[in-house]
Amino acid sequence: MYTLLILVGKTNDPRIISLTEEYTKRINRYHRLDIQVIPELKNRGKISEKIQRQKEGAMVLEKLKTSDWVILLDEKGKGFDSIDFSKYINTRRSGSHKRMVFVIGGPYGFSRNLLCGLPKRNCHKPFQP
Repeated sequence: MYTLLILVGKTNDPRIISLTEEYTKRINRYHRLDIQVIPELKNRGKISEKIQRQKEGAMVLEKLKTSDWVILLDEKGKGFDSIDFSKYINTRRSGSHKRMVFVIGGPYGFSRNLLCGLPKRNCHKPFQP
């Protein structure tokens, strides 16, 4: 099993980019981690939040496979502390899924078409260390 992190929108902050690259390099020594960035929508200031969520959700769904274990990182989801989160990850790693996919949505969250379009859905708050 390997882990995929899907991000909606990219950062231009060189510090965050540098830290992300360093962390990815470190973790890849022990476990494969890939990061895919879905670009921000063009003219997003001219479209409604609902339409923006729908378009972002469609782009996320295109990246997913039916065999993926998908975890939506959502402020309205279930929260974990770091110990419980690591236990949860370990139980998933021993499963039959080839990829564990974490998705960080855009500024307005996840669309209903993304939430309903997943074969398996777990929504979690970012965990509190």
